[in-house]
Amino acid sequence: LVAIGGHNDIATNDRLAALLGLKNFANTAWSPSLEDFAGQVLVPDAVKEPIRSQLLAIVFDGHVDSKITAATAGVMSKIAKSDFPEEWPGLLDTLIEHIPRSSDDQVHGILVVLGELLTDGLDEDQFYRYANTVVTSLREVAVNADRSLLVRAHAVNVFRSCFDFVRS
Repeated sequence: LVAIGGHNDIATNDRLAALLGLKNFANTAWSPSLEDFAGQVLVPDAVKEPIRSQLLAIVFDGHVDSKITAATAGVMSKIAKSDFPEEWPGLLDTLIEHIPRSSDDQVHGILVVLGELLTDGLDEDQFYRYANTVVTSLREVAVNADRSLLVRAHAVNVFRSCFDFVRS
């Protein structure tokens, strides 16, 4: 499913369906820690890492339709809810490290993932452990005049999500 979701030569609707299917599958069969877990882990640990890497590759592609990026972010958020930080320790660091050397399209994808993680993927302890790094990176994007206004505005929106997280 992740291979279909990341394949640029497949129709967008088919890619979206694959990513939605992966998200639903992950929610029921990835880990007992997920809310809709159906009772049996169907993804071996040896397969999980390549799936996580492929999801990151879709986000870092930069030529991906925004719908695909949003769907990928949803899958990543679901998986991160169970795997971050123990099984996916480098997730936030990898996302943040890519920002300075990425195109606006790639940064937009990273911001979509960060926003989704803040909304659905991180618990309070994880948020506060990474808050300084995330907020600093968002600020750097928001004030960077070399970035498009859309990307800068998106960074401000994700920054606002940090405040929403603190208030909740």
